[in-house]
Amino acid sequence: MRVPLIRFGQDNRPLAWWECFFFPIVMPAVFLLLGAAALASIPYFAVFPDHHAHEYDFGTERQQEVMRRYRQFASRVPVWRRVGRALAFPLRQARRRRTRRCT
Repeated sequence: MRVPLIRFGQDNRPLAWWECFFFPIVMPAVFLLLGAAALASIPYFAVFPDHHAHEYDFGTERQQEVMRRYRQFASRVPVWRRVGRALAFPLRQARRRRTRRCT
């Protein structure tokens, strides 16, 4: 007897009738894991913007040099400062929208 929904190598046997009952259990678990990974990636990309590719990475040599210098600088920034910057950014944007200049 084999473990349901686990196949190795060239296992081409069709699913047994009783293995279909595991589908409603497996699919929500997969969706929960993918959702948790998506939610974890949002703060990760906010705190570490230098860890993913930007448009300048695929640009001219000058743009690639700018990104290399930025990543070199960002590697020296401590984690607590990165978190503070990521938390303060939305507040700074909201403050800019609220204030109006009287000219």
